Amino acid sequence: MTLFIRTLLLLLLLAPAPLLAAERIISFHADIDVHGDGAMNVTETITVVAEGRNIKRGIYRDLPT
Repeated sequence: MTLFIRTLLLLLLLAPAPLLAAERIISFHADIDVHGDGAMNVTETITVVAEGRNIKRGIYRDLPT
């Protein structure tokens, strides 16, 4: 087998590898306590599969007030 064909086969075998990797949220639970004065306490428990592509330092969100 020529070097070109070997290289091509290797690339074809490795091409699907990134497709198998996925960043996703496995589970999400939120406890929200809203106080009479409008203040609130939010505790979230999140389990993720993260490979550092999109989820690097956590999940950010804005809560409208």
